[in-house]
Amino acid sequence: MIYFHILSYGGCGSTMLTKFLSRYGKTYHDHPRIPHDKLRCGFGTPNYNPVGDIIDKKDIKNHKVIFIYRNPVEATLSTLLKSYGKCHLTQVTPRYEEIIKMGIDNYLTQSEVDILNYKEFFDNYVNRNYNSNYDIICIKYEDMWSNLETIFQLLDIPLNDIKKFPSQREIVKNDIQDIEIMRKNLYKLNESLLKEIDRIPPVKVIQRKNK
Repeated sequence: MIYFHILSYGGCGSTMLTKFLSRYGKTYHDHPRIPHDKLRCGFGTPNYNPVGDIIDKKDIKNHKVIFIYRNPVEATLSTLLKSYGKCHLTQVTPRYEEIIKMGIDNYLTQSEVDILNYKEFFDNYVNRNYNSNYDIICIKYEDMWSNLETIFQLLDIPLNDIKKFPSQREIVKNDIQDIEIMRKNLYKLNESLLKEIDRIPPVKVIQRKNK
């Protein structure tokens, strides 16, 4: 059996991907800010405490760890404007109370401080090499559909099933009040992460430290 670990900062299509991959094996879906040193069966947000048993070295080959990410502006809007926005905050940042106290709408339109800090979240998976005994397959949401063949091969699932993969859809509705003010402010807060996302290929494997 293949085990899929689908991880993200939310608003990146991770729920959709989890549902699709569940037909090929067991799935774990979570939003831990810091990946485990050694892979476990489960991650354990909101406190980032390791949960589950460490995967035995001989079984690691059966586990596929995926970090799916997206333009952080659209990802933030996709999650925080939903009814579960406050709940999602508790999963992705230890500073969630600051945003709740400020008010989500005020944070999105007025904040001069990037409390969410998705740049750190992204760097923890892509640039810091925490993963000592497992590889991480990093996938950019926006470019996923043009790279499905590569992704299916990395995940060891049948290429013939590409036609069954869900179609891309708009996640954030543009008729929300003050949506453009929110976008403008969030682009300012996320400038460095947006540059970093543009720098790397849309599908990249972060290899484990210990071969």
